[in-house]
Amino acid sequence: MDRGIFKDLETGRLLLRNLAQDDAAFFYREFSDPAVSEYLFDADPPESVNEVLKWIAWYNDNNPDHNRWVIVNKETGLRMGTCGFHIWDARNNRVEIGYDLLPEFWGKGYMREALQAAIDFAFTIMNIHRIYAVTYTGNHRSIKVLEKLGFHKEGLLRDQFLFRGKYYDHFQYSLLKEESGI
Repeated sequence: MDRGIFKDLETGRLLLRNLAQDDAAFFYREFSDPAVSEYLFDADPPESVNEVLKWIAWYNDNNPDHNRWVIVNKETGLRMGTCGFHIWDARNNRVEIGYDLLPEFWGKGYMREALQAAIDFAFTIMNIHRIYAVTYTGNHRSIKVLEKLGFHKEGLLRDQFLFRGKYYDHFQYSLLKEESGI
């Protein structure tokens, strides 16, 4: 699928390819996994593959300021997770990065590898100056990957998300282009 500026990316072990309609069953399985959705406070897990098809269409058809890549293991062909950008602010050269990974692939460096490719793309192709991420204060795996990639904790966003009647604090992290070595 042609997503304009958002081309497929490749790393040593991974292919990051644009989310497509035939990823619906995978996307549904991933976001229905309680371990994956545990810290996603901005939406309930999808209720059906049809709902996921609407999400995919939303990413691909209507939102040039958003992108999502499926993370695929080049050796096995397995889909492992997704990553991409939200809220691309081209005027101010900043973008939010988001990511998720099935639990069986945690702790193997896949997300760091995928995000490094996305970060390089943002700084070189998208002309981004600042990438930021918002993560739940208790999501230690997410915090660890951001810090390993050189992101700096900017502060605490108190009561950032209201989810099922409860507010949740989040940290905001950022990485500037000159800090990335690119």
